[in-house]
Amino acid sequence: MPTRHVIIDPIADGSNDLAFRRGRWILVGQGIVFALAGGWAFVMALLQGQVFVAGVHVPAVQAGIIAVTGLVSLACALRRRAAALLSGVQSSLFWLLFVVSAAVRDSGPWQEVFGYDAGASLAYLVVAILGLVLVLWLFPRALSDPDWPSSVMRRD
Repeated sequence: MPTRHVIIDPIADGSNDLAFRRGRWILVGQGIVFALAGGWAFVMALLQGQVFVAGVHVPAVQAGIIAVTGLVSLACALRRRAAALLSGVQSSLFWLLFVVSAAVRDSGPWQEVFGYDAGASLAYLVVAILGLVLVLWLFPRALSDPDWPSSVMRRD
């Protein structure tokens, strides 16, 4: 007789659906902060040519990426499947941006487009880690369920 694994989750009693309903407010908060800050920085970068946020030079492309991430976060707070996709893509995309920014810091035109400096690299890393936290918060069974991808896509 196969062994049945019991999933004990203090956050949502093992339910991805319940954890998503409780944790979707993280997505909403992220969306509001990113959309407002990124949108403001984008407009300021277009008007003034450069903008500094917390002492870090933020080019228009970088501000646009953050603003779009915020708008997508707000939209994805409505559906669990979309939130799963956003969390994974956000973590992967910003991890890649962090690695590239750390590797090609003094690369001329790329530095102008993405604003690669230590502060921007750290910001990419923080957003990548936030994406991982979102995956683990919104989908508590991700680590314990051997059939996780399909369990996210079906109703509990």
